[in-house]
Amino acid sequence: MLMNIILVILLIALVVASIKRKSNPETMTPVVWGLVIVVFVVVLARAFTSSKSSATSSIQPEFFTSTGYKLGQAVANAVPEGGDVLVVYFQAAQSKAWQRLVEAQLEGLKQELKAPKYKVIEAPIVPSEDEFEMDMGMIGAERFEGLLAQAPAAKAVVMFDCMFSPAPGQPAKKLPPLFLSGSPMIEMVDEFMARGLVAAAVTYRMDADWNAKPTRGMSLDEVFDLRYELRTR
Repeated sequence: MLMNIILVILLIALVVASIKRKSNPETMTPVVWGLVIVVFVVVLARAFTSSKSSATSSIQPEFFTSTGYKLGQAVANAVPEGGDVLVVYFQAAQSKAWQRLVEAQLEGLKQELKAPKYKVIEAPIVPSEDEFEMDMGMIGAERFEGLLAQAPAAKAVVMFDCMFSPAPGQPAKKLPPLFLSGSPMIEMVDEFMARGLVAAAVTYRMDADWNAKPTRGMSLDEVFDLRYELRTR
C-alpha cells in the first residue's frame, strides 16, 4: 500500500514538473520522459495486480471445504470398509481462484476419508480448447470411462463441479456410486438417482441466505447448512 502511494506521488511530481517546463522544453530530456512512462506503467501494473489479489482473497473457501467434508461423510457412510476413492475435477492452472476452490474441497474430503483406510486418487481433467466442457460441467461417457480406468478398484467416485453424460441405458452395476458437488440441477440429480447412478449430491438450499458468511468458531456442518443441502438416494 505504501509503495503504491509513493509511486503515485512520484508520478504526480513528474507530471507537474513537465507542465512547468513547457516554457523550456529542452529540459525534458528523453531520460525524464522515460521515467514518467516507467512510473505510469508500474502504477497501472500494481493497481491491476492488487485488484486481482483482492478478488481472489474475497473468495470464502470455508464453503467449499464444507462441501468436500459433507461428501466425505457420505462416502464414508456408503463405503465404511474403506478403499480407493476417485476424485474428478477440472484443472484450470491459469486460474488461482479455481485452484484454491478445488484445494478447499479436497481438504474437506480428506478430513473424512483419512489414509490408510481410504486412498484418494485425484483425476484432474484438462478442459478442451473451447472450454465448453468446463463451462457446462459435463464430461462425455467415453472420457469418463477413461478416468475410471485410472482407479479400477474404486469403491466410489467424487466429482467436483462436474458430471458425466451417461450413455443411454447405462446400467448402474458397471459404475461405482457417484457423489457430486458443485450444486448440479436438482432435476438432473433426481433423474440420475432414480437410475441408480448417483448416491448423493450437494445442491443449493432453496432458502439459502446468500448474505450469510461463515464466522469464527463455526463447524463445517454449520457452514454447510448456510448454503447447501445433501440429497441422498
